[in-house]
Amino acid sequence: MTAPRALLFVILAAATGFAAAMDASIITIGASPSRFELEIGNRPVNEALKIFNYGSETARIQVSVNSWTLDERNEVQLTAPTEQALDQWMIISPMAFEVPPGSFQTVRFSIRPRVEPHPGEHRAMIYLQQQPTEGVVEGKTINIIGRVGVAVYAYVGDVERVGRLHDVEVHPDGELQLASFDISSSGTAHVRMSGQYTIWPANLYSTEEQAESEEPAGNDLVLPEGALAVGWLPPNPVLPDARRRLPMRFGQDLPAGDYVFDVRGELGGEQMRMGVPFSISDATSEEIVSN
Repeated sequence: MTAPRALLFVILAAATGFAAAMDASIITIGASPSRFELEIGNRPVNEALKIFNYGSETARIQVSVNSWTLDERNEVQLTAPTEQALDQWMIISPMAFEVPPGSFQTVRFSIRPRVEPHPGEHRAMIYLQQQPTEGVVEGKTINIIGRVGVAVYAYVGDVERVGRLHDVEVHPDGELQLASFDISSSGTAHVRMSGQYTIWPANLYSTEEQAESEEPAGNDLVLPEGALAVGWLPPNPVLPDARRRLPMRFGQDLPAGDYVFDVRGELGGEQMRMGVPFSISDATSEEIVSN
């Protein structure tokens, strides 16, 4: 099955899918879906994605595909092809095309393993490289160029997702506070968090019953009564046999005082819950100290 059909604009090594780096201040293309998660075997698997042009000029696109992993900073690193590499089993069409402004192009691909696939998770990245074109922004002519990546996860056999949230830290960083999540993955497929964080005044975070009184409803965040702020947890993947610290900025304007950063959601299909006390000092009203 494919991931939800959200549009993808920029590649972040931590995102629901991955977006790509831009060589200019503007990128005019997007892709849907943002990632694929597919079960494969010895038979071909066929899928398609749509490439949208949101700019005012025709976009010229070149397509490529690579196998990939994530480094210690959770950034995409391309890997050399092997006979077990997913990119070696993929046929994509078309590989080059133009998309008029306000229109889209469908790109189709087929996965046809050339050898018996090893059990577990296989990964490829479909890159959509926007070729340089001239555009006008605020009266200035610029070269518009960018790259969007769509992650493809292919699973062979029954995969196991085993994730653990070891701790959460909250750090000082001026008006934009930084939380970081220490997560390990020990199964045969990647894990990612889903759910929300909630910021509570410490004096109201007194019982588990109260903190669990509100649950997220589908795609909607829930701000429990008495809480100060709420937001989504970062959905960055942590690959099998890896342990990573995932950063997330949150920009609530909090006065000096004591708080709890509450995490509630799922990781690897299992419920997770953690409350992290932190304080903002009277001295600066910006200094964050986590316990």
